[in-house]
Amino acid sequence: MESEISELRQQSPANLIQIKLKIEQSEKVRSELRYLREEALENGKSILTAAQRDQLKTLAGSGHPGFRKGQSQTPKQS
Repeated sequence: MESEISELRQQSPANLIQIKLKIEQSEKVRSELRYLREEALENGKSILTAAQRDQLKTLAGSGHPGFRKGQSQTPKQS
């Protein structure tokens, strides 16, 4: 979608209505992906034992290399 927005920007004059629609579509997709990620994480946590959940919390809070800070944010697209 970002490439489509970029193409629209290069038109002269730029079609701002189409740009706005593409941005809205892009944000809707990002929002849905973010939610689905959270849903998958919760579903995964639900099958863990209490000891495994505690270990997960410890690993997530320790800065362990397998856990990135800000995991709940979607990666930026260029």
